Amino acid sequence: MKRKIFPIQVRFSDIDAMGIVHNAIYFEYFEQARLLFFRELVGLDWDWSTHGVIVARNEADYLAPVFLTEEISVEVFCYSIGTTSFCLGYKLISKKGQETHLKAKGQSVIVCYNHETKTKTPIFDKWRELLYEHRGDF
Repeated sequence: MKRKIFPIQVRFSDIDAMGIVHNAIYFEYFEQARLLFFRELVGLDWDWSTHGVIVARNEADYLAPVFLTEEISVEVFCYSIGTTSFCLGYKLISKKGQETHLKAKGQSVIVCYNHETKTKTPIFDKWRELLYEHRGDF
């Protein structure tokens, strides 16, 4: 089981009036990690027009606030594979020294989609194998 962990930069514009990362920004962090995950999964030359994806659902559980000066990363893993869709899980982790803290977790339902024909498609053969290698759970 391989899990991918991607560092994320907390920006000043991510902070709300209470001095913490605004709740909507967590989805941007998950998206950044998801795009890096896809890039590592299939490379830069993938044909996203005919072998694309769309997000059908996003969820987040906020466990502790994230502050501007924190060093954070997002762990991405696949926890379910269907016929035309798969589910990615995310763990937003803060690190200070040797200590790590789970700040949030989330999940997305991703549907394989042909953007030219505007139809969903079966999970691409190459992806099915690679997603299986990156499986995990919460």
